[in-house]
Amino acid sequence: MVVPAPLDPTTEEYRKLLQEAKDHRAHTLVVGDYKLPFIECLYDAGNGTIPQSVQQPPKAHQLQMIFEMFDDNPPTRAQITARWKQMEVAGNEEYFEWILRAANLHDEHLIQMSKGYVCVKPRAKRAKMDKE
Repeated sequence: MVVPAPLDPTTEEYRKLLQEAKDHRAHTLVVGDYKLPFIECLYDAGNGTIPQSVQQPPKAHQLQMIFEMFDDNPPTRAQITARWKQMEVAGNEEYFEWILRAANLHDEHLIQMSKGYVCVKPRAKRAKMDKE
């Protein structure tokens, strides 16, 4: 996907798209989910221009890890990984809640990209080292 150039903030087109993005924020697929406190892959009304440069949406296990790390007494990364593997093997309800949460976040990310609210800058390709 091509990264569009930011719109000129002085234009009517920019103001309309900005208002549309702010209005959309209240009706996202993940609005109100307390287990997603920091979403860096969606439009943030208080940050930057349109389209806003954001990160790719995290996978389900990454979302669960981020949520666990914000506990008052957070477990270690190894404990979180072990717990995720147990949930995955058991295929319990909590596991599928995280899978659904990640899918909704990914879908919302794609919706916002298609509407021009956000973009993801392509990764820089590694330069080939000259063989001498």
